[in-house]
Amino acid sequence: MINLGFLLEFNLSFVVLYLFYQFILKGKTDAALGRGYLLLIAPLALLIATMDIPLLPAIELPAFDLSGLELSTSPAVPIELAPEPQAMWHYLWWVYGVGAGLVLLYFLFALAKIANLTLRTSKEESGVRFTNSKYGAAFSFFAVTFVDQKYKGTKELHQLLLHEHCHTSSLHSLDLLYISLLCALMWFNPAVWMMFVAIRLEHERQADSQVIREGVEAMDYVQTLLGAEVGLDPVVGSTLSYQLTKNRIKMMTQRTSKLASLRALLLLPLFALLAVLFSLTPATAQNPDSEIVTNSFTVNGDFSFPADKTPYYIIKDAYGKVKHQ
Repeated sequence: MINLGFLLEFNLSFVVLYLFYQFILKGKTDAALGRGYLLLIAPLALLIATMDIPLLPAIELPAFDLSGLELSTSPAVPIELAPEPQAMWHYLWWVYGVGAGLVLLYFLFALAKIANLTLRTSKEESGVRFTNSKYGAAFSFFAVTFVDQKYKGTKELHQLLLHEHCHTSSLHSLDLLYISLLCALMWFNPAVWMMFVAIRLEHERQADSQVIREGVEAMDYVQTLLGAEVGLDPVVGSTLSYQLTKNRIKMMTQRTSKLASLRALLLLPLFALLAVLFSLTPATAQNPDSEIVTNSFTVNGDFSFPADKTPYYIIKDAYGKVKHQ
């Protein structure tokens, strides 16, 4: 059930898990590992928010002596509970819905621009669609690759295609659509926007490493990147020049050791800590001599009522305290 407690636990867990990536894993592990962890953040946060671990001390419930209970055969009195104030929540849901709708429209507009570009360009024999430099040197969306027409027939084209092939074969566009949906659902959480930037950087690191592994000289590849025009950001597409900073260039030739990848194991104690904070619940313990009833009248024992009479209702809270009779 989605309630305030669930939303707080999910979003706090999401923030903490992202901060773990930001300070422990980012740039220090293999790009594929960084990508995989980022994709797991939302499912892990959801698991923590929905998981109940009954390990806290049980709540001892008092026994109720019903032997002297007198049943009334008077007509039942209807109970009217005062409605909780919902005006504030009503407006908050409206604000949330408007925000989610605007973010969703933003990503849908980006998809529409890519679809329009696909329709306006023709596919070459190599499978590439050449276009103007409006979107930079190259970018891809699923199996569709766009390259600036100025690279047609040049030696740099091979490097660009190797880079974009890594994006298409690794289904990076699927990652972007998934996190775009998270951004629409969690637009109020800054961590999800930071994750959107982080996953794209991990995609570029993965593609850069693939180009180098294919035998392209690192310095030649860096020169190709530096000479590439940035252009407009396709948002949901994987673009060659995304986050082309000194740090990204440095990471192309930087090898991550297996020992560095062991940092990911630190997630285990972090997950356990979050589970302790948000998932531990009291163990169920009801006194066998009593029965807890929340919105109906129930009695342990042999009692019978006249067919034409109805007893009073007794409403108890979760701990057996009589709230109305």
